[in-house]
Amino acid sequence: MLSDEDKKDVVANKANYSLDEIEKELSVICVRKKVNFTNDDTTSDNAADAPIVYNLDAHQADATPAWLKAVDNIKNRND
Repeated sequence: MLSDEDKKDVVANKANYSLDEIEKELSVICVRKKVNFTNDDTTSDNAADAPIVYNLDAHQADATPAWLKAVDNIKNRND
């Protein structure tokens, strides 16, 4: 979210800062840079919110291989 240039001063002086001071400095930089904290993966989450649609009239794809259908057709002709 922040570039190395943005963090340069904090990183250079990290030995002089406490953890709270580092957090404050980085927070101020984030506010000044108007950093967007939203997750980039939210587009995939939006798909999960979409309604699920079922269609009972749709033709289901037959997973039976063509060669097996041919064998069944030959078997049925002989019966």
